[in-house]
Amino acid sequence: MGGRAAPDQWLMRYVPYNDSRVVPDWLTTSPPRPRVCLTMGSVMPAYGGVTVLAGLLAGLADLDVEIVLVLGDEVAGELGTVPGNVRVAGWVPLDVMLPSCAAIVHHGGAGTALTALARGVPQIVVARGADRPMNAAAVAARGVGVALDPATCTPDVLRDELIRLLADDGVRKTARGVSEEIAAQPSPARIAERLGDPTTWGNGHVDS
Repeated sequence: MGGRAAPDQWLMRYVPYNDSRVVPDWLTTSPPRPRVCLTMGSVMPAYGGVTVLAGLLAGLADLDVEIVLVLGDEVAGELGTVPGNVRVAGWVPLDVMLPSCAAIVHHGGAGTALTALARGVPQIVVARGADRPMNAAAVAARGVGVALDPATCTPDVLRDELIRLLADDGVRKTARGVSEEIAAQPSPARIAERLGDPTTWGNGHVDS
């Protein structure tokens, strides 16, 4: 994402962690049509976001994609009937699912955005509050996705942007490139070794 190691700043690889959960078989198989993850995290749906989410799903109902809705069971229960191209998955580990996805639509949470970056998946970010707009801006600036204003993100706007994103080979290539950059960074274990070795503290270079 543009960071550079320096004597007083060491880069460290982001390692996704999504808790320990049972992984369903479908999660690791190649889907017959493009798979799109849609999640709004654990906070936003609990504060009036269910109605908005239902509208967004309805706007995507005619697309030939598999939309995997990742959210808590208590929120999913409030949605009622969902379109036929939507799979309500509950909380599934994003780092396991995203390699099978062509795109992800999300709320801009740091963990979600970074996991998508690490897995090389193009993003549409609809961010509101806290650090989420900043995360969305970083995604858009790096060319790995699109940042949408929640005030103007109607179902039609999201549908059009998703169609464009799925057809954009340039964004997909850039997202893969960022994934490779992250994978090449020193692991947390390697940084821990450096922290324990004072002779390396003035050196911004980490040998692989």
